[in-house]
Amino acid sequence: MITVILPTYNEAENIKDLIEAIEMELKDIEHEIVVVDDDSSDGTIEVVRELSNKYPIKLISRKAERGLGSAIITGLKIALSNEKVIKIVTMDADLSHDPRYLKEMLRKSEGLDILIGSRYVKHGRTENWSLIRRLISYFANQIVKLLFDTKIGDHTSNYRVYSRRAAEIISKNINTKHYEYQIGSLLIALDNNLKIGEFPIVFKERGSGKSKLTFGVILSWARFIVNSFILRTRIWKYLIVGGIGTAVNEGVLYLLIRQLGLEFASATAIEVSIVSNFMLNDIWTFSENKKNRFIYRFLTFHLSMLLGALANFLILEFSVKILKLDPLSGNLFGIFVGFLLRYYTSYRYVWRVRK
Repeated sequence: MITVILPTYNEAENIKDLIEAIEMELKDIEHEIVVVDDDSSDGTIEVVRELSNKYPIKLISRKAERGLGSAIITGLKIALSNEKVIKIVTMDADLSHDPRYLKEMLRKSEGLDILIGSRYVKHGRTENWSLIRRLISYFANQIVKLLFDTKIGDHTSNYRVYSRRAAEIISKNINTKHYEYQIGSLLIALDNNLKIGEFPIVFKERGSGKSKLTFGVILSWARFIVNSFILRTRIWKYLIVGGIGTAVNEGVLYLLIRQLGLEFASATAIEVSIVSNFMLNDIWTFSENKKNRFIYRFLTFHLSMLLGALANFLILEFSVKILKLDPLSGNLFGIFVGFLLRYYTSYRYVWRVRK
């Protein structure tokens, strides 16, 4: 038996078409639809209740709780309460996820714990998105892929097929209530060695109504990524070493600027601080990960510093000229991305840390 979970909030204009399309696709498969609604005010609940007279629908109307993640978790627990359920599908209720993929995704999910309907694999794509929105979505997923070494293209798609085992593990361990669920659930799956695959889909612009994705949601999502990265890595040591390196840089510049002049003193200060950072990271931050020769670690660390500086510059240019941010904000964004890139290249390539 298959359960399809549809989290809803003010989707009256879309939900009827979506449910009828799902029913057309799954008419030969035993299934149920669980609609988890967050107290919609546009008549979504009434539309679903009317459809439940015709189709196998369970409606959960929540008054106090809110959030995409908690709605999916509620749906997972309801599905798992039925021992006959072997696969669970999650979809957005705004018609951005085409039900015509359902049968093929269910078939392709055999042998997997999670199958993701992906925009960022071969033949997958988005439709009717602005260039800026496509770039933000693509690079956000690439950053997550790099930071957590997931080998997944699309972490933010909610078009998924879960095995019963995956649903049980995730529902017991997840503690995110909003859009962070998308990433958090996959990190839990990877931590438990679950098998994850991707299936190409065309992601459409929502059918009707307003998008729930706000700047606050994006900020909350970014905060979750940063917090998860910090908790899962030795980044605090790297930060401390970076702070010491800054002090070394300033000290050397102060001592040499009168004798050597600004250019030579600055170049010397930069090199001394890089060597200082390298030595401290080598004997402290990554002390147990010296898989490469010393000279290899030394040279690739220099290269990682150069890549970080280049990323800082490119992000600054993109932020000011494309996103129209002020230079200070753009530079701060560039510093952050540059730091993440330096850390990533250090633990993955310089000291070859593996999960």
